[in-house]
Amino acid sequence: MASTSDKSSSSEQSSSDQQARPPAPPQLTPATSLPVGWEFGEVRPAPKTTPTPAPSLGPLAAFVGDWHGRGFNTIFRPDSPRTPTPLPHPVSGSDNVLELNLTSESLSFSPSLGTVPNRGMVQADAFLNGVPYLQAINDVTTGQSTGIHLEPGLWVIVPLTTDPAEGPTLVRMASIPHGTTINAQGTFETFSGAPKIAPVDITPFVEGNPSSKIRFRSQTADDATTPRIPQDLCRHSRCARRSPYQSRGRSRSPRRRFNIRRGSSSTSTA
Repeated sequence: MASTSDKSSSSEQSSSDQQARPPAPPQLTPATSLPVGWEFGEVRPAPKTTPTPAPSLGPLAAFVGDWHGRGFNTIFRPDSPRTPTPLPHPVSGSDNVLELNLTSESLSFSPSLGTVPNRGMVQADAFLNGVPYLQAINDVTTGQSTGIHLEPGLWVIVPLTTDPAEGPTLVRMASIPHGTTINAQGTFETFSGAPKIAPVDITPFVEGNPSSKIRFRSQTADDATTPRIPQDLCRHSRCARRSPYQSRGRSRSPRRRFNIRRGSSSTSTA
């Protein structure tokens, strides 16, 4: 980039740098809290002198404290003709909008639950343990922070069972403010290093037939007239066409970039 002593250009560049600067980590405030000293236990006919020790948390023992980071989200969301999404370039005839989000995320864990008795009928009682959590996600694509996801929930570890015959399992129980609750349970394994997540194609397909894909115009990155948020991805990535936000070879937009490839989605910040 050529240097210049022009004050207006310096001011524009300074403004661009400020907008491109990653948002500060969120300041977390307690949304839910347990009474001091509260934990699960067994109700017995007579007081028990020796409390039942809390079951091991297994891999959940690492779920401690407050965490924050950045991410990327994609979603084809409904677009009702009664409440159409106001786009810079209006689009008609589409029942969905492809929304792309650069995100700032936080995940906060509470103290473990202790001994959670799960009464048995065809097998003995099982004692669970778990960790409450709260996840909050903000969209920061334009530099302005907008909340898009809030999820309180529980991670629980279940000991081996005889009916069904299964080893220890993990359960994620979550609730989101769309009338949706999630109960996902499965086995787990431990390995060293980061998880390996294969690329995923976001192209929708006919139900029951993954090979019959339905590609939408909004998946064409250099088309700024499709039902997509943001419509103009040239503000965030290197595009072949000239962006309306570029002038005299210099971009005046934030340098936060989308880098979208077929079969995968990733983000980068320049």
